Amino acid sequence: MWVAKFKLWHKSVILEASKKYKVKISAYYMTSFFEKGKQYACRAVVVEGKDAKQAIREITRDKRLKIIFVKGNQLFYAIPVIASFHLSMLSKTVFPLKPIVVKDGFDYCTLASTHKKHLLEIIKKINSTGKARIELISLREETPNFFAPSALSALTDLQRQAITSAYENEYYKYPRKTDLIHLAHKLGVPYTTLVERLRKAEEKLMNIVLGELA
Repeated sequence: MWVAKFKLWHKSVILEASKKYKVKISAYYMTSFFEKGKQYACRAVVVEGKDAKQAIREITRDKRLKIIFVKGNQLFYAIPVIASFHLSMLSKTVFPLKPIVVKDGFDYCTLASTHKKHLLEIIKKINSTGKARIELISLREETPNFFAPSALSALTDLQRQAITSAYENEYYKYPRKTDLIHLAHKLGVPYTTLVERLRKAEEKLMNIVLGELA
């Protein structure tokens, strides 16, 4: 299996909100439906950051979106398929391997295919529209783990935010690139709160990964 990571820009209220409010947005395509002859794709997003509420409020103002519900830092909506560049990247030979991550005004997509050429064709397809720019970050042959993302669903939103932020800031690197004091300041939470969320998240993930071996 070939796996490619792409960096994508296109005109989108979600991309603009991620940059304006310095939030991270994880996006999942769920299902699709037809209404009045038009096809819509349903999308769930989770917004993380101090200004998540403001970002969600701005996203819901986009008249192209059919807002289904908003709860906390989660938003579920439908968007016309023709207005989604992500869906134009997919086909019977290409599929998403991970949720789309939106940050700093860009989409970061991880796609997989049985053949490398199908992934490379996406670059020409998207850039030829003149309405979007896509850049290949990496492309390699590997055996993907289709079940790893589901482990994160066992965490609360705050626990997931804590552990993903720790990972992205290389807290789990050796040697570590940050410490929890600096990470807590960056997230705008007390040190003790971050430690509690992180430990609970780690415990849940360890139970999922190692529970069967105990």
